[in-house]
Amino acid sequence: MSGLTALSTLVKALKPNEITLCKNYLSAFDERRENYESKSRKLFDLLCSEEQHTEKALQFLLYGSMNVSAFSRLVLRLKEKLLEAVVLRANTLRVQSFTAEEKALVTCRNKITYAEFLLERGLIHLAEFHLSAAYETALQLEFYPELLRIITYLQKINPAKAAKYERQEIQVLNCLQLLHTCRELYRLAEVAAEGVTATQIQELRKAESPFHSARAKFILLETEALSAEKNNQFATVVRCRKYQLRLIKLHTALQSGAPERETRYKLALFYLQCRKTEQALIHIQQAKAVQGWDVAEKQELNHLEAAACILLKRFETAAQLLSEIPVHFDKTFYLKALLYYSLAQYAEAVEEAEMVSLKTADKEGFGAAVRQLLFMCMAALHNTPHAAKGGTLRRFMETLPRYSELTTREQYIFELITAVVEAEFNFRNVYQDKSETLNQLRESKPGLKPNLHGANTRQLFRWEIIPFHDWFISKALGVPFEMHTGRRKTV
Repeated sequence: MSGLTALSTLVKALKPNEITLCKNYLSAFDERRENYESKSRKLFDLLCSEEQHTEKALQFLLYGSMNVSAFSRLVLRLKEKLLEAVVLRANTLRVQSFTAEEKALVTCRNKITYAEFLLERGLIHLAEFHLSAAYETALQLEFYPELLRIITYLQKINPAKAAKYERQEIQVLNCLQLLHTCRELYRLAEVAAEGVTATQIQELRKAESPFHSARAKFILLETEALSAEKNNQFATVVRCRKYQLRLIKLHTALQSGAPERETRYKLALFYLQCRKTEQALIHIQQAKAVQGWDVAEKQELNHLEAAACILLKRFETAAQLLSEIPVHFDKTFYLKALLYYSLAQYAEAVEEAEMVSLKTADKEGFGAAVRQLLFMCMAALHNTPHAAKGGTLRRFMETLPRYSELTTREQYIFELITAVVEAEFNFRNVYQDKSETLNQLRESKPGLKPNLHGANTRQLFRWEIIPFHDWFISKALGVPFEMHTGRRKTV
């Protein structure tokens, strides 16, 4: 990206009050006479205008001729000045958008800056006052890099207490190392097929004990929950998530909003994956009550709530939730298809499912679920006027992925789908011929078993909402399928 392109992009991202702030800033710090035409201000005005100018045109407007080197320096200077302006405390709109933790961090850093200025002027007592206030905030919220800076200045102010501050410095450095180790363990749990061992987590818990770090405890609980998910340990996952929520309530360092939003979302998703649908719905609604979700995240919560309502046969509520999503994403089309399928409107379900971009769905991890639903609709429409024709079936079969990123469970499902299509939807024959594959599918659990490379499968809809093995058996035996419970029901 060229310097001018970067500058133009920055200017376009500014809000109206920030543009005014930048103009005032450029004027306030210009030491030349009032009638001097500042090239920085003129370039800024040109970039703020609706009229588009080429780089060559801008140079002629500013210098009256081509002046590449001077223009390049001007662009760099202006970009730096604009960034200086927008991070000023005077930018109240920016400060208002901060979380409580972000505001505390800004205040803490400002107090350190004040102290640096006061120390330069020899105002030791005033500097110490601001450093002491910053120290309390940094300690409570575990701002360890800021703590190190504060301790460094306090050592200079109070050389008689050098030993005390040295011990504090060592403790802060140990906390930073502990947090780094906890994060490394979590990253290992993400890529390992079965997560990490309880022994590894326990060793770090012992190391954390003297420091009482809420952030370290939270990361260790996240690591334990992730490893438990990969090993289908339901009680452990729930215990860890609920303990995380208690930690958030108790410790200011975790109350930025993001930890609570993420934890409640993951707990709700896990309950839904484990077919604890009522509990999932409760936690989804609790998650929606937490402040700070952006538009895309709110839509994802609506998707999750709609899925829970479909499973609970609250179809009107699900339809209402899906209608409230302003922009229909591929997941929205998928859920609408699932809703139509649940209402036995199979032709309409196919229309919605075919609106999904399989390329996008594969990228987002729910492509297998879309193909499964399409196949189930085709099975329901077989021997009806809406039955899929040979060409449609062939094109559908060509979309079945053959890549290694498929989970083991998805491989079993696609093997059975292929066999059914080849047997012209004779489920009973496939049930007999593929009994071993079906048994392997029944032994795996939807959504919780990692794929061949150990990648996590906790994405929304990576797992099938309708357990395929139960549905397949109901088709083979010719009995009705009760979808929301995930079990067959003979009536």
